[in-house]
Amino acid sequence: MKTSSWLTVGAMPGRIGISVGSPRGQPAGYRFYRPLAPERAWLHEPLEVYRPLYQAKLAALDPQKVWDDIHALAGKDADGRQIEPVLLCFEVPPWTATNWCHRRLAAAYLQERLGVTVPELGFAGSGA
Repeated sequence: MKTSSWLTVGAMPGRIGISVGSPRGQPAGYRFYRPLAPERAWLHEPLEVYRPLYQAKLAALDPQKVWDDIHALAGKDADGRQIEPVLLCFEVPPWTATNWCHRRLAAAYLQERLGVTVPELGFAGSGA
């Protein structure tokens, strides 16, 4: 599993939106996983307000179920191999105090709870 932005990922397989919506004109073939989407009311909150709200939402989820659900949504290719899921929202790296992203908070949650690595696709320094 990886993370990326709707605005940079293109039409690759395995795209799973965890945002409130998707950009207009997004190529077909993506899915949504709403349990990781933020609440619309939080969208313009600063990180210090947003983080505890989102972390409370994550804490109510079963991380293994989230992992399994996302992989099931990504599906398999024609040869039966698992397609790697890519969790998507709108923000584009690099991350700063004012340019941060809930998909990286979701990645940190999965990494911490499941002991997996969930890097940002095509971008080094993808910490939450």
